[in-house]
Amino acid sequence: MRFLAFVFYFMVQSPAFGQKVEIEIQVDLEFGKSKIELGKNYAMSNGDFVVFQNIQFYLSDLQFYKGNKKVGHLKEKALLVDLSKKNSNKIYLKSKPFNRLTFNLGLDSSTNVSGVLAGDLDPTKGMYWTWQSGYIHFKLEGKIIQTGGAEQEFVYHLGGYQKPFAAIVALEFQAEATSLVRIIIPLDSLILQNQEVELFQIMRPSVEAVEMMKTIGRLTFVTP
Repeated sequence: MRFLAFVFYFMVQSPAFGQKVEIEIQVDLEFGKSKIELGKNYAMSNGDFVVFQNIQFYLSDLQFYKGNKKVGHLKEKALLVDLSKKNSNKIYLKSKPFNRLTFNLGLDSSTNVSGVLAGDLDPTKGMYWTWQSGYIHFKLEGKIIQTGGAEQEFVYHLGGYQKPFAAIVALEFQAEATSLVRIIIPLDSLILQNQEVELFQIMRPSVEAVEMMKTIGRLTFVTP
């Protein structure tokens, strides 16, 4: 009887039997394994320093799976992570247990052609170009301070939803449903790579924007 009682207790208490659990998803950008803060100097591997002055990007269509079965999704279609806004990188939700999650960096074509939207998709957020070009998926601005004191500004407004310049990136990760799940985007190699090829500005849908979004997607990983 004690054994049966234990089994019953485990079935009731274990999230594996379908109970929803409270989860915080935290989206962090890193440089040198440190969380990026706007206005702070970060040492680069070549001796220079980088300062980030503005970082904004969209995370959309966040969905959760247990094996091949979809067990939940975030109600909001898209979230704008803005490092100038406290806690905009944190998502709080309740979900059934999952072991895989998917999401997009950027916004799909249907969102881009839906006209003027509200909330995080409001054009006043500074992430909308025009009806022809749509939304900016990822905005990255700052400057590199070279060892001799010279400064080089960089401005990357990465967007585009029409072929061949559709810059949205779909990502998928194995991730267990724990109390904290971190989505991490390290920018070290991206900034260094762009400096080496002297690419300091992207302001429209383009091949360069697509490739940079793909690079950001490859750098992204998920950890408890």
